[in-house]
Amino acid sequence: MVNSIHISEKNSTRVFSKESAEIQFNLLVKEALDYAIFVIDIDGTILSWNAGAERIKQFTANEVLGQNFEILYRDEDRKQGRPMDNIKKTISADRFEEQWWRQKKDGSIFWADVIMNAIYSASGELIGVAKIVHDISVKKNLEDELASAKKSADEARSLKSIFIANMSHENFTKIWLPRPYRSSHRAHDE
Repeated sequence: MVNSIHISEKNSTRVFSKESAEIQFNLLVKEALDYAIFVIDIDGTILSWNAGAERIKQFTANEVLGQNFEILYRDEDRKQGRPMDNIKKTISADRFEEQWWRQKKDGSIFWADVIMNAIYSASGELIGVAKIVHDISVKKNLEDELASAKKSADEARSLKSIFIANMSHENFTKIWLPRPYRSSHRAHDE
């Protein structure tokens, strides 16, 4: 069993006790504000909740601890069984990732990057799932706007090609066809 952790910094070595490292890790997780980090048991009960989860999901720890994590999903996703399906996928592969909609306490939704990892005890028994959620709505909106702008540009390019083809045809008939054929050709086009 490891009781200390050695961290090398350039030419010196710092030694941390296992307990000290765990405390530092717990502080890191607790204070990570841009990521909702929490643990659920295999039935979906929320066991831990960090400050980032409070900020992103708008629920305090007191409101969610002991609750089923399905409250963090949209109604349609709950009805389709998505929360428990995600736990099953995590357990079967030890890890699950997706980008999908999630719901906040106020009912608003956001596009989330989600990572779920199975957690095992020292004896190898499955004890739960760690979940990390990052709100990437701004990124998704920019990607959607870029895709829309690209589609508009492609449509404009297509219309431009059609316009140029028509103008080329019109100019060809004015330049190359003798005058009597131009009038009959124009009448035929109309």
